[in-house]
Amino acid sequence: LTPHVREYHEEKQLTLWLAVDCTPSMRFGKRKTKLKQAVELAGLLGLLAERGKHKLGAVLILGQETQILPPKSGTAHLQHIMQKLLDCATLSMQPNQALPTDPLPDAFRQLAHLTQKNSTVLVLSDFLSLTEAWHLPLGQLSQRAKLVHLVVQDPIEARLPAGLGMLAVQDPETGETVQIDTNDARFRQCYKTTVHAQTAQRLDTLQQTGLTLLAPCDAEPLDILASLLPVGRSGP
Repeated sequence: LTPHVREYHEEKQLTLWLAVDCTPSMRFGKRKTKLKQAVELAGLLGLLAERGKHKLGAVLILGQETQILPPKSGTAHLQHIMQKLLDCATLSMQPNQALPTDPLPDAFRQLAHLTQKNSTVLVLSDFLSLTEAWHLPLGQLSQRAKLVHLVVQDPIEARLPAGLGMLAVQDPETGETVQIDTNDARFRQCYKTTVHAQTAQRLDTLQQTGLTLLAPCDAEPLDILASLLPVGRSGP
């Protein structure tokens, strides 16, 4: 008889929540909307969760309503979540409708009640509507789960193009429209400086409640995210 020793490695199943901002500001994008970027990132994160045999849930923040898909594991569930997200990305091409209130703080409050131990919440958003109303629900959520902010951006938002003359620009969240002169160099520089300062303040606020990554500007954000979702194994 030959003795055999079987070694066991702890299978640690985690729960991953994807909170995807599908509000009007995510419809913007020069080549690809920010929402489509978020959907692609969500798909990659979902595959990481499936590979690690972790549970995956989703909160789709649509504006007037929030869709909650409870955590489950398996390929069929991942496909269901991705189909819902693709549907949202398609709906985002409809004409903008101003939101009466910011729906994200309420979505964070709902998540704080839904999350349990060993949960990781990834918020995919441009975070442009970040205000003091976010602070308390984000803080509560960070106490219940590991919180990761994935900031989705479009390069054109940081710098106005020159030489396009007068443009009518609309705030997709409020519906307010203003006229801007892209030929005015001083205005373009003021815009760039203001956006840079606001972005720095926004990132500083987010970092107080969790890990904050810029996507797709960070070199390897998925490597960092993959480290949050270990693959458990058992074998002889």
